[in-house]
Amino acid sequence: MAAARHLPVMVGVVIAAEVVGVAAGTGGLPPFVLVAAVGLAVALPLTPWLQARAFQRLAEWQGEFRATVTDRGTTVATAHTTVAADWVAQPRYRETDRVFVLLSADRNATGLTVLPKRGLAGPADADRLRALLDRHLTRC
Repeated sequence: MAAARHLPVMVGVVIAAEVVGVAAGTGGLPPFVLVAAVGLAVALPLTPWLQARAFQRLAEWQGEFRATVTDRGTTVATAHTTVAADWVAQPRYRETDRVFVLLSADRNATGLTVLPKRGLAGPADADRLRALLDRHLTRC
């Protein structure tokens, strides 16, 4: 997160402005600025954790996921919903040691499907899935 990298500098600037204001006899910054700076200092580093926790709760509510990958595309089904996507919807993918991630074409990859390798029966299935993805998608 880019803003988190600059957080110490931003908080330092606010503290310096407060010290200079008090030393100059102007009373420093308005209280809401100080409260906002402290709030950002606490909330910004927690944002990735909070987002992950919200996603985890959603996944728990959905229950077990079942993914099917064919020459037509992917289908992911849960107890509450079924979503099908053809290869045009997610034209690229990336592989890690633990998952295959299918990504939409937009720069931010707003659409994605995560296929955990632990759901495969064995290494041969991972090879078959990789070959299928290579036929239809661009590896990134």
